[in-house]
Amino acid sequence: AEAGFDLFLPSEYPWQFNARAGVPDDALFKNSPGINLGIWGMGTEDDVNNFDILQLNVGKTIPKIGSIAAGIYKGLNEDLLEDENGNDQSLGWMVSYYRTLEPFTDRIGVSADYMSGKNIFSGGGVGAYFWFTKFIDLILGWVWFENQELNPKSGLFTIQLDVDLDFARSLEAKDRNAAPPGSF
Repeated sequence: AEAGFDLFLPSEYPWQFNARAGVPDDALFKNSPGINLGIWGMGTEDDVNNFDILQLNVGKTIPKIGSIAAGIYKGLNEDLLEDENGNDQSLGWMVSYYRTLEPFTDRIGVSADYMSGKNIFSGGGVGAYFWFTKFIDLILGWVWFENQELNPKSGLFTIQLDVDLDFARSLEAKDRNAAPPGSF
């Protein structure tokens, strides 16, 4: 499970939040795919940036090839996920790919993804991940959009900083260091 936030700049309402939970490859049975269910685009201003997009993804990591996933999405605020003519574009599909550059290094990865439709998010992207530590990475990439009436025609360069906080591990360490009952 994970939760996080996105900061879109420049914007009057830049904050959006996301969360997801899932099971990894092989968790359900031998060779089972990974499955996750999440929500993203949860904004702070009604009918401005609260897209509230549910997604369900199924994927598999294939040794020496990478991780491949496919899924569906459904925007819960249909008024925000429209094309330039006001037509509903709140339902669609997604695909993604990710791979580290092993055996050379596990600190650099490449990715690509695509989201169908003609809404403000529809389009694709390619990027490179640079892992500084197991819990901190920087993603540099290029994003292009299917609907150029709603987005920049030339696409956008994106910079993403991911900082993972391992709360479960922190709680385990706290429990190991706890004083025995009755002590001060």
